Amino acid sequence: MLETIVDLLPETALEIEKPESRSEKRLSIAIIGRPNVGKSSVINSIMCSERAIVSEFPGTTRDAIDISYERSGERFLFIDTAGIRRRGKHSSSVEVFSVMRAERSIRRADLCVLIIDVISGVTAQDKRIAGLIQEARKSVIVVLNKWDLVKPATGRVRSVGGPTRGERQTIRQFVDLAREKLFFLDYAPVLVASARTGENIENLFGLIAKIQRESRARIGTGVLNRLLRAAFAANPPPMKKGRRLKLFYGAQASGKR
Repeated sequence: MLETIVDLLPETALEIEKPESRSEKRLSIAIIGRPNVGKSSVINSIMCSERAIVSEFPGTTRDAIDISYERSGERFLFIDTAGIRRRGKHSSSVEVFSVMRAERSIRRADLCVLIIDVISGVTAQDKRIAGLIQEARKSVIVVLNKWDLVKPATGRVRSVGGPTRGERQTIRQFVDLAREKLFFLDYAPVLVASARTGENIENLFGLIAKIQRESRARIGTGVLNRLLRAAFAANPPPMKKGRRLKLFYGAQASGKR
């Protein structure tokens, strides 16, 4: 009942900017994560401004906020969502609505950016949120935020001219650990970054562009059928009434435009 009410509500009273027309081509990117991982800080770092409210207290963003952004002629719509908590731990009805809005933001986005606190690592709640993104079948980038708070083995957080060998090794350890816990998102790129210092935030756009190219790719019918036959051979479907499902032909119906 509550979810039905939320779906009937207008998008949000806190929208900063609305698209002029639904026909305009904009890439919708939802910034997703549990409370206090730095979602609004990431958007502010991208915008180089204080457009979203940032606070040390978890749950400052209570609703989804749409923020328009243009870069090199490309138009983006960033969706800054309320932090997603465990369903059984809401302190008020406002948080219940916030969680539902955040889940709806995942559904309306073209791509999701999952923000994780690198200090806390991947928590059970992070995995649940990642599962929501996977269930919605959305492209996703994992960002390990607050890297400035990590002291690498070299004793330095950043180095002139790029990371040192010790820093690269530390980064690899954090990335590998995140991939191990988010094994079901093994296709997602993982970016180590700091919204506070801006480190590696610029690289987010390179990953977005790469995912967009891949999502628009067409798979040749021959390649697709060879892949399907190999998959059927490795994992035969169950038999029904003594007969097994046969694959005759497969083709890509459509792709993103």
